[in-house]
Amino acid sequence: MADALDIRLDTTIITDSKQAVHVIVADVGPLSDDSMLTVALNRLSAQRQEKVLACKHQLQRQLSAGAGLALDLLLQPFGMAERTMSYCFNEHGKPMFMNTQDLCFNLSHSGTMVAAAIVKTDNLSMSVGIDIQKMSKWREGVARRVFSSEDIQQLLHCDDESRDQMFTRLWTIYEARVKALGTGIKWNDDDNDNHQYVSNLSYNTFNLEDYFITLCVSL
Repeated sequence: MADALDIRLDTTIITDSKQAVHVIVADVGPLSDDSMLTVALNRLSAQRQEKVLACKHQLQRQLSAGAGLALDLLLQPFGMAERTMSYCFNEHGKPMFMNTQDLCFNLSHSGTMVAAAIVKTDNLSMSVGIDIQKMSKWREGVARRVFSSEDIQQLLHCDDESRDQMFTRLWTIYEARVKALGTGIKWNDDDNDNHQYVSNLSYNTFNLEDYFITLCVSL
């Protein structure tokens, strides 16, 4: 069902611990066709279908279905399919597979793009987080609530265009971190000043067109 997505990136990232994380980034434009979206839904798990159909807006349905399809593509090399998967969630809503404990995954979407990451590991404490964000204007109030004081000072000394880019990039780093740790967003958390020094986190950040993407692995 790869034709239901416009694949923009399909790559493997090697972490500091030598783990191979497979990442797919795709545009969900093809799913704007209702017949294509219907076919796609039939390839997805009951839980994913329910999530898609709960979305109120067409684009949100496309993104939710697209995330499921991207995950399906990532599962294929392991001889698995998204439609056979069952999910559970931690107290902060981080999804995990119930079927298997040796595969970690995470999903994200923004604009018209979805990002998905998966890694096979025998380290049951390992976790992965990925975040994609379309370039956006910086918001000082948000920055002061979630970024470190060092990050904020750098933002304040940037020109407008660079500040928007840095804000978007830092947001993906923050989101990918909390998703990897499974803690959820913590507004006004004292730990925000220390997150870049956590030794068991590995980051990879890159941009694609007008999007920033960060992969974070909790080793």
